[in-house]
Amino acid sequence: MGQDKALLPVGGNNGGGTLLDLMQRKLAVLDLFEEIIICRNAETNSTINARYLPDIKPGLGPIGALHTLGIHYPDHRALIVPVDMPLLKAEQLTQLCKANLDGHTACYYEDKYFPLLIQFNKDLIARLTERLETNAPDLSISRLLRDIPSTTIACQGDHSQFANVNTTEEWQALKL
Repeated sequence: MGQDKALLPVGGNNGGGTLLDLMQRKLAVLDLFEEIIICRNAETNSTINARYLPDIKPGLGPIGALHTLGIHYPDHRALIVPVDMPLLKAEQLTQLCKANLDGHTACYYEDKYFPLLIQFNKDLIARLTERLETNAPDLSISRLLRDIPSTTIACQGDHSQFANVNTTEEWQALKL
């Protein structure tokens, strides 16, 4: 896309500010979390109370963020929501948060790797660390989810909410 997606401007109908502000507001009103943690390498001004964590190994995308969260929050359960999915509905996030992991490490919607409910534990953190330290050829989330005990749930509702913004054209089509 050529620019920081988190800092893309959103219109007044969505509360104004940036895409990051929009996603923070969306999570804050759910009141499901002890803390909102943002993994990125630059803090931004925001009215939402959130903790910023820079990636321990920058430039690796989502897998780097998961590694950072695991190191800082071992034995915690977390909902991972990318900033570039602004159409996600509160109902879908709530449903995923309430999912029973039933011994699994991760849970996500069928065919959609994000949002992702994940339980950080020693095994997962060790796997993430090993993959990053050995420069594994496939650092994708899909590969990670094939390698750990994961489960899926069915999506109830509009699948278009899972769209993410990767190009200028996709961003302009959203008209946020």
